[in-house]
Amino acid sequence: MRKFLYLFLVSLISFICVSCDEGGMYESVPYEVNDVYFNIRKLADDETARNVYYSEAEFNKHFNIAVGTSADLEKAVDFSKNFVVTVTGASSKIRRTINVRDVLLKESTLFVRYTVQDHGEISFSTRPCMVASISRTYMDCDVAFQDVTGME
Repeated sequence: MRKFLYLFLVSLISFICVSCDEGGMYESVPYEVNDVYFNIRKLADDETARNVYYSEAEFNKHFNIAVGTSADLEKAVDFSKNFVVTVTGASSKIRRTINVRDVLLKESTLFVRYTVQDHGEISFSTRPCMVASISRTYMDCDVAFQDVTGME
């Protein structure tokens, strides 16, 4: 009876340890913020969008580059090496920024974690957007977007 109780207890502890496991670690994935783009896509004022673009032609249908200097051109996406993830916020008279916190890989899913910050009222409506490029090495992964504002 004592051996059975011991075996049961060991099995229970093993089960608890396995069920509490996070299912593996997250791997940090390098990315580059390409902050020279603005969204030209027609969206309702309160609509937001989170997209992945593998093609430069498709990306250019929704975003334009704002070039002020030659340094800005260096921030353009190189689609031969990268694909793009974007987050576009709702139109508002509050100046907002969307910032990538990190990109994590777990079980062939990329988690793009971002925050939204408000910077005060302005006299006109604007639509914030974030464009970040990730190596084509990760192109076969699913992409999930997570707003982690306030979770820091």
